[in-house]
Amino acid sequence: MTQLDETRLGPVVVRLRGTPGLGGHLAYIAAFALVAGVVGISTGEVLDGLYGLAVGTLAGSPVVLGWRQEVTIHQDAFVWRRLTGTRTIARTEIRSLRRIRFSSFPRGNYEVLAVTLLNGHQLSIGWIQDPARLARLLSGAEPAPMSAWQPPEPTGRGHR
Repeated sequence: MTQLDETRLGPVVVRLRGTPGLGGHLAYIAAFALVAGVVGISTGEVLDGLYGLAVGTLAGSPVVLGWRQEVTIHQDAFVWRRLTGTRTIARTEIRSLRRIRFSSFPRGNYEVLAVTLLNGHQLSIGWIQDPARLARLLSGAEPAPMSAWQPPEPTGRGHR
């Protein structure tokens, strides 16, 4: 996979961020477990407190990973930034796109965009603000907005 220089990709078309609200019930489980861990340790129940901290960390990691990501769409490529690294992919390297909708009780409804590349690798971009718009932009179905507003040319009548 070719890593492109981001300064040469042109103007930013749109920037979509991950949202913490997409974590569903995992965020609540993580928060309660972390609070229980701190309370357990502070009351002398060290082992129970460590269990609470471990469960809170495990339940909270996907929420934090989803929240701390960003997809920046440029005219000919996109940049996917996460806590685990940055990937820059040219549009010409995309073989196919597929939107997958998940519905489950503890996590609620969410969508993942599966991007298959020409080299066979697959990227799963989930917990992003607007996965439908991201899919339209990457497939070229949604035209990119103009990067800068240009005033109309004067017609000569009524202008000084």
